[in-house]
Amino acid sequence: MKIDAEKLKIFLEKISLKQTIPTALLNFSKEGIKANLHVANIAMTTSLLKKEAFTEYEALGEIGIRNIATLIEMLRRYKNKQIQISMENNKLKMVSENGSAFYVLCNKEYVDNHLEKSPNFEKLDGGVNIDVAKFESIKDASNILNVKEIFLVIKDKKMTLYTENESGDKITEELDIDYKDCSSKYGEYLHKVIEVSDGVVNIALANDYPIRVKEKKEHYQIQYTVAPLVKNED
Repeated sequence: MKIDAEKLKIFLEKISLKQTIPTALLNFSKEGIKANLHVANIAMTTSLLKKEAFTEYEALGEIGIRNIATLIEMLRRYKNKQIQISMENNKLKMVSENGSAFYVLCNKEYVDNHLEKSPNFEKLDGGVNIDVAKFESIKDASNILNVKEIFLVIKDKKMTLYTENESGDKITEELDIDYKDCSSKYGEYLHKVIEVSDGVVNIALANDYPIRVKEKKEHYQIQYTVAPLVKNED
C-alpha cells in the first residue's frame, strides 16, 4: 500500500484537530480509511480518506493508534515522498522512498477503551453551506479580544457571528443564510475545527446544541461535531 506522506499527514491533522485528540481508530476498509476520534462530551470527528487517495491500497482492517501526534510527526519528516504502508508485529510499518522506515505501535484495545460511542444528534438536520472564511474572520476577532467564545445567532435568514470580552468589546460578522432561527455558543474546539477546515463547508446547529461541520473534497470527507458552551445552573 502506497500514499504520499504529506497527503496522509494533512488528513490526520484535520481529523485530530491538529493533534488535539490523542487517539484514533483507523479502519482500513474496502472504501478507504474510516477514522473515528472523540473527546468525551466535547468534540468528535468521523471521516473517510478514500482509497483513490492512495497509489496502491489494501484493506488492513481496524488499527488503533494510541498516539496520533507521534504518527503525524513521523510523516512530517518525509514531506511529499511516497511511503509504503504495512503491518508488522502489531505495528504500523511505513517505509519511505529512500529506504528509511518507522514503526507506530497499534493498540486497538486501548483505543476502544478510550473512545466514547458516537452519540445520535437528533436535532441536527441537513444543514446549510457556508464559506469557512466567515468563521476564520470571527475566530481571528476572538483572538484579538483574547477570548475563545464564538456566538452564532440565526434569525430571519441572517446569521450573526460575534465574540465579546468581559470589558464589553465586541466584534461581529453577518451574512445572509437560508436556515432556521437558532443560537448557540462554542469554545476553543470550534476554533480548532475552523483552523483545519477549507473552502465551503456544511453546518448544522440548533439552540444550545452541538454544531456539526462537514467538509468534502475529492479524496476525503470529514464530519466534525463540537459541543456548545452552556452555563452551569446553580
